Amino acid sequence: MPIVIKRFPEPLCSPPFASPEARLAGSQARDTLRSLMLRYCQRRIAGRSVLIAGHRGAGKTTLVKSVIEELFHDQRLQIDARPLFVYLHGPDLVSGLDVLGLDKEEKKDAPPSTTNVIVIGKPDGTFVLPGTPKPEEHAARPPNPAEAGKATPLRSEAQEESFQCRLATLALRQLTVSLHQAFVTHIGWRMQETAHKNRRYEEVAQFRLDLDRQIEVRDLRSFWDRTGVLESGILRSPDAAGTDYKSSQGTLEIIALASLSDAYTRAIAKDVEETEGQQLEEKRERKQEVEKSRDRKELVNSIGSLLSGGAAAAGVASTTVGQIPARIFLAALAFSAASVLTSALLNFTSQRSFSLRGSKERKIIYNDTLGSLELMVPLLIHRVQDAGLAPVFVVDELDKIDDPESKMDLLLKQLKHIVADKAFCCFLVDREYFETVRTWDQATSRSRGLTYFGERLYVIMRHQDWHAYLQYVLEVSEDNRLLEYAAIALRYVLLARSKMHAIDLRREIESLPRRAGSDDEVALGASDILTRPFNQNLLLYQVAVEFLLEEGALGARVASDTNFLQLAYDALYYPLRMWERGETKFSWTSDALAAYLVHCLRVWAV
Repeated sequence: MPIVIKRFPEPLCSPPFASPEARLAGSQARDTLRSLMLRYCQRRIAGRSVLIAGHRGAGKTTLVKSVIEELFHDQRLQIDARPLFVYLHGPDLVSGLDVLGLDKEEKKDAPPSTTNVIVIGKPDGTFVLPGTPKPEEHAARPPNPAEAGKATPLRSEAQEESFQCRLATLALRQLTVSLHQAFVTHIGWRMQETAHKNRRYEEVAQFRLDLDRQIEVRDLRSFWDRTGVLESGILRSPDAAGTDYKSSQGTLEIIALASLSDAYTRAIAKDVEETEGQQLEEKRERKQEVEKSRDRKELVNSIGSLLSGGAAAAGVASTTVGQIPARIFLAALAFSAASVLTSALLNFTSQRSFSLRGSKERKIIYNDTLGSLELMVPLLIHRVQDAGLAPVFVVDELDKIDDPESKMDLLLKQLKHIVADKAFCCFLVDREYFETVRTWDQATSRSRGLTYFGERLYVIMRHQDWHAYLQYVLEVSEDNRLLEYAAIALRYVLLARSKMHAIDLRREIESLPRRAGSDDEVALGASDILTRPFNQNLLLYQVAVEFLLEEGALGARVASDTNFLQLAYDALYYPLRMWERGETKFSWTSDALAAYLVHCLRVWAV
């Protein structure tokens, strides 16, 4: 049997209730990040800003995802809060671009500026306010004779403050939108899981669609009640739900979801008007009548009138003294008078009416200024934590922006109290920015930036970590001693070819030849791996590299300073890189090596 490549899914690719299967190489950065995130989920720290660096393809994003997935299934966090992955696109967050499209009308209506170029950042890496021309366009414009001799005014203090506030406001909006999307996606997955128990597939599907827009609290409570999770909830285990919050778990989830739904509407809408009406009407009536039915009433009145008239006439006839005609006339008169009077009395109605009306209307236009959002975002984070999830904001792709130092400084000096003290944020940057941040420790002018990042982690794996990972990935399916030796040699060959770089190692593994009809069985026998001169040279080179990393002054240095390990890798693989490029004669001078190392620092590859 051949060597078999074991494949694992990437972290956070499946719904959260699936057990984790991802397998990654360990590192000191991963251990530190896991410890910090665990304390945050247990609410032992309020927040932390973590700078995670590494050159492109080092596996920064995968590392953060794997830690989140591992802690999500940690039994210790069933009572506290499990981590929730919240993705943020770094270039949109820090570059001042309104990705929500809220300023398109302002840009369309505002006339282009012809005199003021508001420049932010360094001269060699600038960006301008929306609606203003770029510096090169301003310089290329033909000179105006009327403006000859006039200096171009720079941005004023008010303009700078306005831009910084707008940048921070847009960033907080994106934080709100991303947190809402992550939370409702997780809620939808959990509700879909409960659908298998109560057979409410269509209702749950409609609920997931309703989460894409603002949803009222009464609708949320009604749905939680109908699905039978109003008390137990869906984000914590039934035994731990609501034990530390003096409230039912379902109520905590409804509060968090309603707050996020309202904040999401504020973040994506230009303005929101809310009208609240209240009308009070009271009407009192009192009527005295024999019957309300018209027909019955008329009949009774007629009979009553006749009886009354007859009784009156009979009484008059029996008591009147005199001639018979006079008695008849008086009786008829009494009969008529009694009938009319009785009918009038029976139709008498007493009615009294009292009416009171009141109306109250309230119009709310939400305030989306920086101060309002600064108060709202921490509240949302706390309510999501109460519900059982701890948001972890991952700001990725920061190595794709120009002049990250100036742009990150503009953002963090406005939002440092949130991203570092009230939330857990991971900023994924490149190696060059990481080295720049390290120089702040010696620069008194950058003392403000020393507290931007509570932790600075550099993602790099030691050779021991890579060997442990490859030993698990490259599996020998039978008890064959020679094939086991070949698998060990293959690990050294792969590490040498990839220079112990994560993405290059993955590519080398994928490029191994496969047996016909199989995607996992390597089509290399023991003799192919052990006897080829090319593989023997790479194996010997990798053994020499690992020996130097463990012995002498270099071994002591990398053991005490993990950040120095990347520089050591670049230097140790310098001859191999030159040889692979076909340069058999290259300079060994310190200047040539220094130029090569600077080149590696800036472009991360030769």
